Amino acid sequence: MKRLLFFVSLLAFSTLASAAPINLNAATRTELAALPNVGAVKAKAIVDYRTANGCFKNFSDVLKVDGMSQADIDGMNGLVVVGSCPRSGSPAASKAET
Repeated sequence: MKRLLFFVSLLAFSTLASAAPINLNAATRTELAALPNVGAVKAKAIVDYRTANGCFKNFSDVLKVDGMSQADIDGMNGLVVVGSCPRSGSPAASKAET
C-alpha cells in the first residue's frame, strides 16, 4: 500500500513538473491548488487577492497574499510564471484602459 501511494505521488509530481508553467494571473483555483505548498485555502486567497487588486507584476507581489510565505513561492519555482494579465474583468486591466 505504501508503495502504491508513493508511486501515485511520484506520478502526480512528475506530471505537474513536466507541464508548462501556469500563469499566476490567469490560473484557476484548481490549477493553483495543485501546486506544492498551496492547496485550496491559499489558492482561494491568491484568486481573491488578484480579483481585488489586479494582476501580479512580479513574484514578490504574491507575498502580499494572506498566508503566502517565501517558502511557498520557492515551492512554486519553475512551475508558475507571472505572465500577461487577462483583459476582461481584472481591476488592473480596467485601470490601464482608463
